[in-house]
Amino acid sequence: MVKKKKRIVVAISIVVIFIILITAILVTLYLTTDAFKSSKTLFEKYLGQNIEDIINIASFFEKDDYDKLIEENKYTNNTEITMNYTEGIGTTSEKTDSSINDLKISMDGQVDKKENYNYQKIDLYNLDTKTLSLEYLQNNNDYGIRFSDLFKQFTMVENSNLNELVAKLPENDDLKNIPDTIELKNDFGNILKFSQEEVENIKNRYVEIISKNTSKENFSKQKNGSVTINEQKIRANAYILTLTKEQLNSIYIKLLEELKQDDIILSKIDQLQQSLEKYNIINNDDKILDKFNEYLDKTITKINENNIGNEESQIIVYESQGNSIKTIIQTPDYTNDIDYINNQFIQFSNSNSENNNHIKISKNNDEINIELSNQQNNNETKIYSINTTKEVNDKNANKKINLKYEDATNKLEVKINENIQIVDNFQNQITLDEENSIILNDLETEQLQNLIATINQGTNDTITTVITPITEEILRIARNIGWINEEVNLSNIGLTQTEINRFNAKFEFVGAQNVESKEVVNIINSIKDNIIDVETSSEKQFRLKLDRSNSNQEKVNIITQYLTDEKSKKYNIKVEFNQENGLAEYVVLNRVED
Repeated sequence: MVKKKKRIVVAISIVVIFIILITAILVTLYLTTDAFKSSKTLFEKYLGQNIEDIINIASFFEKDDYDKLIEENKYTNNTEITMNYTEGIGTTSEKTDSSINDLKISMDGQVDKKENYNYQKIDLYNLDTKTLSLEYLQNNNDYGIRFSDLFKQFTMVENSNLNELVAKLPENDDLKNIPDTIELKNDFGNILKFSQEEVENIKNRYVEIISKNTSKENFSKQKNGSVTINEQKIRANAYILTLTKEQLNSIYIKLLEELKQDDIILSKIDQLQQSLEKYNIINNDDKILDKFNEYLDKTITKINENNIGNEESQIIVYESQGNSIKTIIQTPDYTNDIDYINNQFIQFSNSNSENNNHIKISKNNDEINIELSNQQNNNETKIYSINTTKEVNDKNANKKINLKYEDATNKLEVKINENIQIVDNFQNQITLDEENSIILNDLETEQLQNLIATINQGTNDTITTVITPITEEILRIARNIGWINEEVNLSNIGLTQTEINRFNAKFEFVGAQNVESKEVVNIINSIKDNIIDVETSSEKQFRLKLDRSNSNQEKVNIITQYLTDEKSKKYNIKVEFNQENGLAEYVVLNRVED
């Protein structure tokens, strides 16, 4: 009898152990696989993954071996920049003779980031002829440039007490809000970074809104289908949320309302505001948060105005091997796609009756490609792309950047090729001393303004003969490919805005305070080809009337002789512009009281 009871106990124990094992297996399968989970649960799981992928897009641009190499070592660099523009592609008027195709920028430098040292010699070539040479130097907190062919000294600015420096210059609206120190360290990348806790918070917050406003009857699944991503077919399962237009829009509104009070997103906007203010890109009266909320409110209003309808809409999440790879939002009016594969490829697409937009980022080892494309309903397609490749070999490295724009008849390409060499020490390192540099912050007001006038006089011919034609050709290309509006003639003077800007550039640095007579004479001689008259009501003010294509040498001689005779006098100089057309109209000399 005892043995029989033992056999019963053993049998029961075996059954209990079996049940426990089965339960453990089922729980494990549920927790670690998609077995036994509902379509609603799996939809929410993989939608959450997709949200997480989007938030972590900054991982595509994390520092690589190339970035670490140049941050941790001294190096010399040689960089070449070339441009190529073709217009009228595929037509009988195809042209490849743009003047920018003949240009090349060459940069040779020495860089030590740890010591805040950066020297670059920049040469501009037209075909094989050097047309401009410029040197840039950063030495700790001092920044400066030198036109090598014109001046022996670097013109340096110390990045501190900048308000005091600006106060010595003629009044300029662009400079009046400059901070005491300009923060030059780029911290924008940190704004895009989210902690894992923040990622989980955002993901759970917005998935929960969808979950609370749907029921299991709205969900379905399709097993073992396929989907095309980056021109490759991938076997995948699809989890589908089906809603009416009104139901989907109602969820949109709840998501947008939540976004307005999302503390993590609001914190990022605040960080962006602070950074843009620090770099003097915006002032503290220009609130990004206000514009953000205004945009959300307008979007909500627009949805509410068109929120009636039972048309079927779907959100489809595709999963392959336990990873979310694609999410599609399909409505009768538009389709939005988000594709994502293992930190190597992400694409955002939007299609409606008017156009198709795509943003694609792909990464393959040391190569990153970013492409933006727009196809309108008339089949006109515009493609913008940036391709970056890097190669690191012990003490050598190379980086190539190719920027390209293409449409049906135009192609613009900019190529940047940088080679670096790691060194222990620089040969012939440029260092600063009293003979080769001048710190603008240390100058008195009169000295500073005289120096600026001298620099203007020295560089005026270079700007006119070298820089202005390049600027005009770039503007012509920008108009041709639709980046800026087609320029129209100003009817009252028959000039384009480019022509006005070119004329006004001659007088950009004329304004100055307490300028000695002999320096005023130098300034007048630099603009004498555009002076047609000298108007005066007293010996305290002279108004030099300007014209684009005429001059009066007799008038110029009279005013320069007077200033030469009165060499002890000083003048404040300013430029007055025509209120109707914006052309520089007068250079005004006001004598400073003795």
